[in-house]
Order: sequence, then C-alpha cells, then structure tokens
Amino acid sequence: MQKQSTSYPIIFFLVMFVVGTDTFLISPLLPTLIKFYGISTATSGLLVSAYALGYTLSALVAGPISDSHDRRKILLTGLLCFAGATFFCGLANTFWIMMLARLLAGISAAFIGPQVWGSIRLIVPQEKIVAAMGLAAAGLAVSQIIGIPLGSYLAIVSWRFPFFFIAFLALLLLGLCHVSLPSLNQANATPQLKFTAVYQELWYNQQARLSLLAYFIFQLGNFCSLSFIGTWFNKSFQLSVGQIGTAMILIGCGNLIGTLLNSKLVVFGE
Repeated sequence: MQKQSTSYPIIFFLVMFVVGTDTFLISPLLPTLIKFYGISTATSGLLVSAYALGYTLSALVAGPISDSHDRRKILLTGLLCFAGATFFCGLANTFWIMMLARLLAGISAAFIGPQVWGSIRLIVPQEKIVAAMGLAAAGLAVSQIIGIPLGSYLAIVSWRFPFFFIAFLALLLLGLCHVSLPSLNQANATPQLKFTAVYQELWYNQQARLSLLAYFIFQLGNFCSLSFIGTWFNKSFQLSVGQIGTAMILIGCGNLIGTLLNSKLVVFGE
C-alpha cells in the first residue's frame, strides 16, 4: 500500500469542492445567462444537459480506463482539462459556444470523480475509508454552502468571473495533487477485466443494477430541482444572482449534514 497520510482526504475534499462548485454553479447563473444569450428558460436547460451528457458519456469510458492506469496521472490530466474547459465557459460569447464549453467541462469532470473514490481505497487505511469517503462527499455539500454563493457574489460584477475563479482553483489543485499524491497505478495489483467485460459483470449483478437504478432516480430528482431553482427564485421571488446564492446556502447546509451523518450511519450499521 502507498505511504499513508492524513492530508489525502483533505486533498480529495478540495477536489470535490471545486468540481461540485462548477457542477451546481450554473443554477444561480441561469437567469443571468437567459438574458445575456436571449434564450428561453426551456432552452437554458440545455446548458445543464450538455454538462450532464458530457459527464455521462465520459464516465462510461473513464471507469474502466482508471482501473488499468495510474489514477494520479488521470486525475492530473482531468484537472488540467477541467481548468481549461471552465475557463472557456467564461469566454463564451454565444449560447452554442457555452454549450460546447459545458460539454467539455462535463467530460473533464468525469475523469476526476472516479479517481477520488478509487484513490481513497488505495491510499487510506481500511478502517478510515468510510470516513475519508464521507469527507470527500462533504466537499460537494460544502461547495453549495461556500462555493456557489461565492460564485454568485462574483457574478454580481460579471457572470464570467465565477468560471475564471474556478479555473484558477483547479490549477492550484493540479499543482497540489502533483506534489502530494503518490503514483496510484493498480494495473498490476489486481486482475483487470476487458472494457466490455466490466459492464457485462455489472449488468448480471442484480444488487448492482438495483443500486444504480436507485441512484439514477435520486440524481434525476436532484438535478431536476437544483438546476432550475435559481430561475424559480428569480421569477417567483425576484431574487438577484447574489440573493440566489445566499438562498442556496440553506440547501447546502442540509446536504452537508446528511453527508456527514451518512458516513457515521454506515459505520454504525457495520
């Protein structure tokens, strides 16, 4: 096992914080982007779909690739591409360019998340794996409490600033991961399945299918509600982009509490 360090879970927390901020940032910005691009509310939803589509298609490839290659190298590459794609979002002057930028951001993000969860299993002590995963997941919740409101406040000056800021943070994390994380090559540690065999094995596992279905339903409701909650706040309550970010702090607090309690419940159940 690689050299263990208490700093690894913190690094993974920061990685998920930045990815989570970018993922959910589009929600409070939608009312502003609707006006800037002159599009309808329904059309603005495609910006969410572009990110999700890029993430979904890329994740199908990223998983098997990650199992047979150095996760550290994939994480570093993903962060570099993620920073570039997010910076590109801030430069988008037309709706379709923004669509492309969000698609690329989603593709890049899909190569980051799996490395976090897979790396925890490799470099964190067995008895601390659940706690480390809980801390990494908390990064997503904290991104709603701090990251999204901060992005919303930056958007008061210009909607481009939040994307530039996230890109900058991603580059800082790239440097941190480069100097802190060890090589995470598990290709020779465990037998590797062929690309198609990975999904064949998954498909024939009934428990895995049910778990994936449940998670799909959860995320379906999660993204349907969060994606347009900023637009709802704006149209129904006339909240500004900064006020929307403040309102979303409460959502993030609930998410954080649930995430931290879940890891303790898992340990209790075992």
